[in-house]
Amino acid sequence: MKISADLFAALGEPNRLRIVECLRAGPRQVKEIRGRLLLRQSQVSQHLKVLKEVGLVELESQENHRYYRLRVRSLRQLGKWFDRYRPILEDRFDPRGEVARSSSVGRSTAQAFPSKTRVRRR
Repeated sequence: MKISADLFAALGEPNRLRIVECLRAGPRQVKEIRGRLLLRQSQVSQHLKVLKEVGLVELESQENHRYYRLRVRSLRQLGKWFDRYRPILEDRFDPRGEVARSSSVGRSTAQAFPSKTRVRRR
């Protein structure tokens, strides 16, 4: 799975994020998700379709039932992507979540990103 803006857009929709949270406990049918999240079946189905298109969920059929579940491989890849940013977070925040003194947070843009600054002309 390639990490894309579509994946983040999918997770950025609150009901889709709630569905992902719901599926953490294991596979569920649409009617179960609908009941837990108090959404219409058509809404749940549409959100699941988007989550499936970006690779976060998969559909599994068992007898006459259809279950949606999280794709472990996709979540691992997403975790690896976030791991790339862990050193930045650890540098900028102390264990309590406070801004660390040694970080670039609070410095001017020119100090934090010297190659990205623009010169204003008057």
